[in-house]
Amino acid sequence: MNKTNIALELIDRINDTQINIMEMLNNTNAEAKEQFLNDTELNMPVCSYDKLDADKVRRNLEILDHISTEDINLSRKSKELFRMVIDNSVYCNSFALANFEFNNTAGDRSKIAERHKKYNELLFGSPEKDTYMDILSYTIGKIDIDALNSEDKRLYEELMYMLPELPDKGCKLSAPDKEVFSEFRRRALDFYEPLLRHIPDGETFGMEDICGVCREILSAELGGAAEKWQVVYEKERSFASVDQNARRLIFPGRRNIPYYTRKKFISLIIHELGVHFLRELTYDDIAIEPLRTGLPGYEAIDEGIAKAMEQAVTDSYEPSGLIHYISIGLANFYSLSFREIFEIQKRLQKLANGIGEGSVYDSVRRALRGTNVLPNNKDLVYYNGADKVWRYITENIDSPSLFDDLLLSGKTDIFDPKHRSIVYELKTGCDFISR
Repeated sequence: MNKTNIALELIDRINDTQINIMEMLNNTNAEAKEQFLNDTELNMPVCSYDKLDADKVRRNLEILDHISTEDINLSRKSKELFRMVIDNSVYCNSFALANFEFNNTAGDRSKIAERHKKYNELLFGSPEKDTYMDILSYTIGKIDIDALNSEDKRLYEELMYMLPELPDKGCKLSAPDKEVFSEFRRRALDFYEPLLRHIPDGETFGMEDICGVCREILSAELGGAAEKWQVVYEKERSFASVDQNARRLIFPGRRNIPYYTRKKFISLIIHELGVHFLRELTYDDIAIEPLRTGLPGYEAIDEGIAKAMEQAVTDSYEPSGLIHYISIGLANFYSLSFREIFEIQKRLQKLANGIGEGSVYDSVRRALRGTNVLPNNKDLVYYNGADKVWRYITENIDSPSLFDDLLLSGKTDIFDPKHRSIVYELKTGCDFISR
């Protein structure tokens, strides 16, 4: 068997072990949110995880264990890629299994919690205490204490009492300067003009509108994509996403606001279609699935690029992912319960940002996704990615290849030397390119 056939056979085996970890850990009890918001006695929502297939996960881990012991006749570079992908699949499946076992084990679960923490941090990293404190200080600083009415003053006093640790005052988060933002906005509007021209006039839009515009763009501007990709909305989903595995753009039917403003509509088109989808398209026909769906650790940069593009096109810079970083920080640093984090965030986000309890619930659920007890650090990508990408944009604002570097690099971390090396190998020839 030649190297190409060996690679393709191995790819099929590895691809079979790939799982969408966040989809598996999504709650399937449609009533959980409403029950929790209406019953203050509930310490956590009553979630179900019917998509978490423990038998499949265990089979995947057995397959990966067998593959890891084999002597594979491939080039060194290809072996490095396969090792990266195999390790990540082990981490994803092991994390899913730890969630399942934690939820289905009576008595002492400390060993399971240790495994959960290990794979959580291998996959998503950890929050930084100093960054958490800076973000908390920045958010509290947005509250105009002198303008609070009596009810909000009570909430503020309760918030100060509930917080397990108060930050120093005056912390400031980094942001691009006005000249950099203005130039990047000009280039982003020019780049995305073919997408933006499909957005109709109007100030409010429904679910059918955004799905229709996305289908139109796929057909008119991204030839051939409409044949492979579906645009759908799911009634019980709260967030939009791009499912690379199933080639679907998914929009949420279960939202706190039943329509999109024009600004939000444009943001979603740019964020989901203009970045998450577009960066996948580079390797849409590649044989090895993770090169299409994302090399390990790509998420922070993917989210960072999506947020930067969205902010530039809508002319509205705001530090990203702060609500999620605070929820994850409270879970990691103080081991607070779902209810405790929710009650802190409900007060903080209302006073600082005018965010309602429905959106606060969603953030806390995501920060504890999978168990409602143990931290899930995945949503650190929003703050970390945007911060890193804006720094990169600032340093490279005059580069003629800036948009190519950001959007045509596939589902990779452009800062990771291993990822850059793999992309180089793909461009110069390797054991596999496409089927």
